[in-house]
Amino acid sequence: MSETRTADLVLAVNEIASNSVAHGAGCGTLTLWADRQSLICDVHDEGHLADPLAGRRRPEPHDAGGRWLWIANQLCDLTQLRRTPTGTRIRLHFSLD
Repeated sequence: MSETRTADLVLAVNEIASNSVAHGAGCGTLTLWADRQSLICDVHDEGHLADPLAGRRRPEPHDAGGRWLWIANQLCDLTQLRRTPTGTRIRLHFSLD
């Protein structure tokens, strides 16, 4: 990955992981792996997002929060959000091309 894409990866993962600690019962699980085309970062925690479109709408300037997932959506090639029986799973994909 280029230096710029690596910086995007670090910022996106930091945003998601920090939010996981702040809102996911104080902890979460971070898993990273790569295949031939992508680097994937998976964060799972015990938090619950009620809004199925979280991170898809640009936050308003007066919004107190909600920027973390929007930032990740802007930096990643694909951001997946899944509610699970035990919490929330966010998967970030970065192309290795």
